[in-house]
Amino acid sequence: MRDEINHLKGEQSKPNIRPNQKQGDVSSEKERHVPTPHQKSSQRQHLVISRTQTLTLDKSNLPPDAVSKGYSEVLVQEAVFETAVICFKREKYYAASTKQTYLAALPAGYDDGHFGPKLRAWVLSLYFDSHMSEAKIHQFLTGLGLFISVGQISNMLIYQQAPFATESADVFEAGLASSPWQNVDDTSTRVNGVNQVCQIVCNSLYTFYCTCTVAHKDRQRVVQVLAGNPALAYRYDSAAAEYLHKYKLPLKWQVLLKILPTNRSMSEVEVISWFKANLPELSEGHQRLVLEAMGLSYYHTQTQVPQVQLLVCDDAPQWVGIAPEIGLCWVRAARHCKKLRPVLASHRSSWTASSQPCGITTEN
Repeated sequence: MRDEINHLKGEQSKPNIRPNQKQGDVSSEKERHVPTPHQKSSQRQHLVISRTQTLTLDKSNLPPDAVSKGYSEVLVQEAVFETAVICFKREKYYAASTKQTYLAALPAGYDDGHFGPKLRAWVLSLYFDSHMSEAKIHQFLTGLGLFISVGQISNMLIYQQAPFATESADVFEAGLASSPWQNVDDTSTRVNGVNQVCQIVCNSLYTFYCTCTVAHKDRQRVVQVLAGNPALAYRYDSAAAEYLHKYKLPLKWQVLLKILPTNRSMSEVEVISWFKANLPELSEGHQRLVLEAMGLSYYHTQTQVPQVQLLVCDDAPQWVGIAPEIGLCWVRAARHCKKLRPVLASHRSSWTASSQPCGITTEN
């Protein structure tokens, strides 16, 4: 009965542990362990020699018949942590005609004039890659002889994020161009106590996350992400009109929307303003449908970002109509198998013996 209750809860029954049995002599090393051949890979080809130091012998300690046989090389890897304080002498001029002072520009990366780019890169690496706290980073840097406060470390982690946002956008665009198919999914998330939606786009080469400041999953936000958030614009044309007809926007609104500017890009603010000026009675739900249609139309006509040809996803409605083809993800089928309750004893035995629901394995 206890096993049956576990089955009804979607869990497994008590494992079938066989009693101890005396077996033959299997204690020999050969039977217990079969060694696999191991070849040590050479690291020398990956090492770049930074300096060469010649070490000599004290000739007075050598016997008279000692003959030189050249040198024996030993490669040693070393890490050097040291502080550097750089004084930039910036040439300065003053022009009385313009009443302005002219200073020589600092090198790239030294714009803030306090800490160099290598130090800032170290702080980011220690915090995000090594998961060190700000206090530990401060302890590490001051131990090297640097004079830096915890607040300055915090500023390095919080501010000046524009280059990273640009890099992330470039990675996403390269990922979209890497393959005509993309895996997509979305999940609810909370940001500062507010419910939002995180969109995931990936394939075998990259993974991209984008959090949308909305509490619901809709097609408009998916298109916005795929078009290079927040670069999505809106376009009303025949394709948008056909989309609205397909999703049964009332005929009255379909007729009135024909006065919308056609075949040109508009921002969301411009479209909303047009609604207020020309169709003030258009409901919020119908406005979202029109924006959805215009966003899809713009996405399918733009050339700045590679368009996805095949979406691999679940059967949620927000993925429909974005790409010419949709491939359903087979992994989600295993979730339904977890809910099955085997009746026959042979099926239950298979269920218990397998680590995956109903014997499903990755090989299948």
